[in-house]
Amino acid sequence: MNRRHFGALLLGALFALAPWFASAENSTQYGEFVIHHNAFNASIIQPAVAQQHGIVRSRYQAILNVSVVRQIPGTLGESVPARVSGTATQLGGVVFPLEFREVREGDAVYYLAEFRVDNEQTLNFELQVKPAGSTGAAQVRFTQQFFTE
Repeated sequence: MNRRHFGALLLGALFALAPWFASAENSTQYGEFVIHHNAFNASIIQPAVAQQHGIVRSRYQAILNVSVVRQIPGTLGESVPARVSGTATQLGGVVFPLEFREVREGDAVYYLAEFRVDNEQTLNFELQVKPAGSTGAAQVRFTQQFFTE
């Protein structure tokens, strides 16, 4: 694993461990792939990192981070590109599409979607993730509550 790949994995781990997260990072097994997904408030990102990635830092802005790793025994795995799409649904039934953008750092590939949140808002996420080299797409569902204050 090269230094840039390790940096991207470390950045993802830091996102997952930040004390302001409503929940820890989640993952979904899909054949030989592990799909990592976590949603968090954008205000926790360091200003320099936000600027580098074009992320709006605000307590009313959240980010969904998705990455796909092909499991390789005896290693941390291999980052794999994927097609990622999905929606978020508010408890009142309002559905909005998530627009993902691909970010590449060395060998690492991950997908970010930014969206607005309100204090104590709960969103139900439904994602379709098709890893490169896979014949199908994984259906990933999870619920996340966000706090802005």
